[in-house]
Amino acid sequence: MIRRRIILVTVLCIVLISGICLFYNLVITAKKTVSPNKEYTVTYNRLTKTITLKSLDEGGIVWRLSGHDPAFLWSPNSKLLAVTNTAPVVGRRAEIIDIEHSNSMVLGSKTDIQIMLGQTPTMDDNRIKTEITKWIDDDSVEIEFYIPPDGIGQMAAGCYTFEISSFSIKEISFVE
Repeated sequence: MIRRRIILVTVLCIVLISGICLFYNLVITAKKTVSPNKEYTVTYNRLTKTITLKSLDEGGIVWRLSGHDPAFLWSPNSKLLAVTNTAPVVGRRAEIIDIEHSNSMVLGSKTDIQIMLGQTPTMDDNRIKTEITKWIDDDSVEIEFYIPPDGIGQMAAGCYTFEISSFSIKEISFVE
């Protein structure tokens, strides 16, 4: 009788621990990816809305930012991480994390694109939606963008190539 209870308690503990692990991996940590060189991992925690970049070698946190619904793309050399996510104030944004230099940069503001269009820049920069679609090489990404119509009907959509080292838009094409 005691032996059966011990077995039952052991089985229940195993099921409970497995359920907690499954819940954490499927619900809380919604997205996870490892760098091409297998030195870093990036995860997204749905409960805290936190994106965490960790070193697998050292086990420490390299970078942390907030947002939700992220997408991750590693540069071919694993030195840069492109993160597209929705931030509370600015909306959908594209950001590059430079792991070697411990800094980040938000790419392609609405003002930059409006200047290239010959439009007068507006102050409501939070309305742009950007999505990093692919790495072209170790230093350049392709970004799709959409700026919804403003009060006077100006809008824009298309894609551009952004060069990280010069922090500049190199090629841009617009959808009519």
